[in-house]
Amino acid sequence: MKTFQLLAIGLIASTWMTGAYAFDKGLYVGASVGQADVSITSSSNNIDFKDSATAYKVLLGVRPLNWFAVEASYVDLGKPKTTTYSAQTTGISAFALAMWDKGPLDIFAKAGAINWNSKISSSGIKLSSRESTNVAYGAGIQFSLLAFKIRGEYERLEVGKGTNMASVGVVFTFL
Repeated sequence: MKTFQLLAIGLIASTWMTGAYAFDKGLYVGASVGQADVSITSSSNNIDFKDSATAYKVLLGVRPLNWFAVEASYVDLGKPKTTTYSAQTTGISAFALAMWDKGPLDIFAKAGAINWNSKISSSGIKLSSRESTNVAYGAGIQFSLLAFKIRGEYERLEVGKGTNMASVGVVFTFL
């Protein structure tokens, strides 16, 4: 009886794990929330702003191969504030991802660009506004659970003097 139970558990586990891999490729959507360290300067107003805030992003991607994906995201780097200034930075990013598939785990590196817009204000008065397109890169890991993936990642976005974003999120893959 014990042998039968062990075989049944092994069969269920292998079916579940094989089913999880079937969701690796395809179109996916996701969302992440985390912390962004924003650093922006404005030479015209002599402002050097640096602070942290809660940030989020929503993303859309496609993974045509086990080792390669492309994704685009809307990023909101929050509203960091100091005693004098506050900032608001948003952007659209696009990345190519190189993925190392290790069963239910994917380790990935990403490189791309971000088109961003940043506003610095003081007491509700806009002091500076900048926008640009710059390099972005990062790395992360995600754990697959059927069509869902739990993702943790770090991104370096060349926004202003440079912004770091660490986030945790969920991705859902369509077949």
